[in-house]
Amino acid sequence: MTPVFLFAHQDDEFATFSALQMYLRQGVQPVCVYLTDGGAGGQNIKRRNDESLTVMQALGVEPERVIFLGGDHGIPDGKLSAHLDEVFSRLLACLELVIADAIHLYIPAWEGGHQDHDAAHLVGLALMKHKNLDKDVWQFSLYHGRSLPGILFKVLSPLKENGPSELIPSSLNERIRFLRFIFSYRSQLKTWIGLGPFVAFKLLFGRGQFRQPVSRDRCFERPHPGRLLYEKRGASVFEEFSQSAAGFIDRYVGLGDAKKGMNDSSFQIKPVQIQWQVLLALFVLALATRMMVALGWPEKGGDYSLYVPVAENILNNFCISYSPVEGGLCEPHWGGSHPPGFPIFIAAVWAVFGQSDVAIRWAQVAVEGIALVWFVRAIAVYSGVARAGIAAGLLIALSPLQIPYARFISTEILAVAAALWVFAEVLLSFAEKKLRVVPLGLAVTAAFFLRYDGAVICGLVALAAFLIHRPVEAIWRGALVAMILSVFVGGWIGRNVSVGLTPLPPSQAELHHLPKGLFKWCASWMTSQYDWPRWYYPMQHGKKYSKIRIPDRAYISDEEKQRVETLLKELSRYDGQVAPSQIDQAFENLLEDRKQNAPLRHYLVDPVKGVLHMLFNPYYSMGWPTPAGNVDHDERDKLMAQGVAGKIQLALNNPVDALIRGGGFIYRLGIWALFLAGALFMGRIAPRWLKILWLFSLSYMALRSLFFGALSIVDSRFLLQGYAYMETTVAAGLYYWAVRRKDKQVNL
Repeated sequence: MTPVFLFAHQDDEFATFSALQMYLRQGVQPVCVYLTDGGAGGQNIKRRNDESLTVMQALGVEPERVIFLGGDHGIPDGKLSAHLDEVFSRLLACLELVIADAIHLYIPAWEGGHQDHDAAHLVGLALMKHKNLDKDVWQFSLYHGRSLPGILFKVLSPLKENGPSELIPSSLNERIRFLRFIFSYRSQLKTWIGLGPFVAFKLLFGRGQFRQPVSRDRCFERPHPGRLLYEKRGASVFEEFSQSAAGFIDRYVGLGDAKKGMNDSSFQIKPVQIQWQVLLALFVLALATRMMVALGWPEKGGDYSLYVPVAENILNNFCISYSPVEGGLCEPHWGGSHPPGFPIFIAAVWAVFGQSDVAIRWAQVAVEGIALVWFVRAIAVYSGVARAGIAAGLLIALSPLQIPYARFISTEILAVAAALWVFAEVLLSFAEKKLRVVPLGLAVTAAFFLRYDGAVICGLVALAAFLIHRPVEAIWRGALVAMILSVFVGGWIGRNVSVGLTPLPPSQAELHHLPKGLFKWCASWMTSQYDWPRWYYPMQHGKKYSKIRIPDRAYISDEEKQRVETLLKELSRYDGQVAPSQIDQAFENLLEDRKQNAPLRHYLVDPVKGVLHMLFNPYYSMGWPTPAGNVDHDERDKLMAQGVAGKIQLALNNPVDALIRGGGFIYRLGIWALFLAGALFMGRIAPRWLKILWLFSLSYMALRSLFFGALSIVDSRFLLQGYAYMETTVAAGLYYWAVRRKDKQVNL
C-alpha cells in the first residue's frame, strides 16, 4: 500500500517526519502532494518548493513522488477553501498517474490552526470517500490555539476532540536529524522564529509524533470550543469558511452515521449565538437611554395632531378617519400623509395600555429595542463573530443620533426599527444562502406602512437577491417578496377606492389645502431644512401668506424675483383663505420657466446641494432639546450673513445649542470618516461579512439621499435609518480591526 501525504503548504511536512521515516525504513516510497502554491504575502514559490524538496530528498523521498499541485495550477495560499473542487479533481488525476495500488492516507488535522490546513482536511475526506477507505486514514496535528489567549498556539498537540492519539516513535538521533531540517526553511525565517522553539522542544523531549484516526462527522463541528487560531489572526471565520466549503462537502464528503435524519443536501452551519443575557442587557440599555430622554424632554412632534385623531378613530370607531371621534362620523381618510401604519400602532398600544402618550413612547422604544436585538443576533450569525454584533448593538444603543428621537411621538423610532429588521433578514439570508422571502416581505411591508420612503429599502432586498442567487432565481424570489408587500398594499388601496378615496393619499399641498403651484415652486429651490419655516410653516399654520419670506439665493434672475414679490404681495391679501387659483397658476408657470431657463440648476445643482445639506448640515440638532431652538429666523439669518464673526456671535449667544449642534456635527463627521476609511480596509483584508455590511450601508444611505434630494425634502432626520446602518458597520469594523491589530497575523 502506498502512503499518500496531503500538505497545504511547503514546510507542513515537519509534522509528519516520523511517519515519513517509518515508511521509508520499510522501503516504501510515499507520495507527497502540496495543495497550494505557498505564495502568501508575495513569497517566492520556487524557493519554497526547493526547500521542501531538499528536506524530502534528505529524508529519502524520491523527487518524482513530490507533487507541487498548488504551485503548478495557481491555487493561492490562504484561499484553498475557495478552490476545493478544482484541487480535488486535479488530485485524483495526478494520483492515478503515480499510484496503482491501495493507499494509506495522511491529512492535516481538523484543528482550526490555519484555514488551509482545515481545507486540506476536507480534500482528504473527499479522497477517503472516493477511495472507500474505512481505515488507514490518519490526521496529523500542526498547530492550533485551543484554550490559549490571543495568537498563542500549541504545536504537534493533537486535539482530544479528534479521538485517541497513536504515537509514531522515532529515535533521539532521528529527532535531532529532524530538528536540523528546520534550518532548511530559510524563506520562512519569520515563521520559524515563532514556531521553531516549540517544535524543537517537542522533537527533543518527545518520543516521536502522533497521528489520529479520521471521522467525517467532525467537519460539521467547530474544531474546538472558543475562537479558532485563524479567526484570532483575522484570516477567516469558521462560518465563512464552512459556507465556502459547504457545496464541496455535499458533493464529495457526505454525512457520517452521526448525522442521522439528514441527507447530503442538508448541510447547515451551526450559527454562533449570543447569550440571552447579553441580548437582554442591550435591550435594557437601549430602552433606558431613550426613555431617560423621552420622559425628561417629551415632545409631541409635528405630525402628532394628524396621527392621533386617526388612531382615536381606529380605537373607538374601528375606522380610518380624521373626523372628530365623538359621534362616530368616520369620514373616510387615508390615515395621514403616509399609510396608516403609525396610527394603527398607536391604537394597538392604547388598546393594551390605555390612552396615554407615555404608553406610546415606551412601546415604540421597546419595538426598536427588539429590532436592535434581532439585528445584533443576525450580525453574529452571519459573521460568526458574536462580539462584532455586540459592538454594533452597543453603538446603536448609545448613539447620540438615535436616542433623542424617542422624545417624539412620530414615525422615526419605528422607521429605524423596521430598517434594522430588514437588514437583519438580509444578513440572515446571506447566512442561509437563500433569500428569506416571508420575513423580508413582512419587514418591507412594515417599513412601507410606516412611511412611503420605506419602499426605498426594496432596493436592498433586490441587491441581496442578486448577490445570493443566480439571476433567474433572484428575480423569482424577489417577486415573491414583492407579492407579500402587494397583498397588504393592494388591500389598503382596495379599501381606499371602496370608500370613495383616491388609491393613494394626495400630495402634502393637497392634503392641507395649500396652493400647489406655490408649494412646488418653493420646493424647487429648497436646499436646506431651515427653508421650511420661511414658506411652508406660514402656509400650514393658518395660511399666513404675508409671513412668507423668500431668500435671495432662491431666485434664478432679477426678473423672477420681481414676479415672485408681486405675486406674494397680492397673495398676502388672502391670509387665512384658500389661495386664488390664478395666483397659484402663476407660480406653476414660474416653475416651468425655471425648468426651461435654468435646467442645470433645477435638475442637478440644487438637488445635489440639498443632498449635501442633509448629509453634512452642521446646525442639525439631531432631535436633542435645544433651548434656543426657536430663535427668530430673521435674527439668525442676519447673524449668519455676517460670516464667521456672525456665526461665532450666534454660538456665544446660544452656547448650549452650539455644543449640541457642534458635537452632533463632529460625531457625524467621525462616522463618515471611519466609514469611508473602511473602504481602504475592504480589499483582501476584510472578511466578506464586513464587506456586505459596508456595501449595504453605503447603498442604503445613497438610495435615501437621492430619493429625498430628488423630492427636495432635505431634512437630515430622514437619513436616520441610513446612519443606523453606517454606525453598525463602523462599530463592527472597529471591533474587527482592533482584534486584528491585537492578534497580529503570524504567517505560520
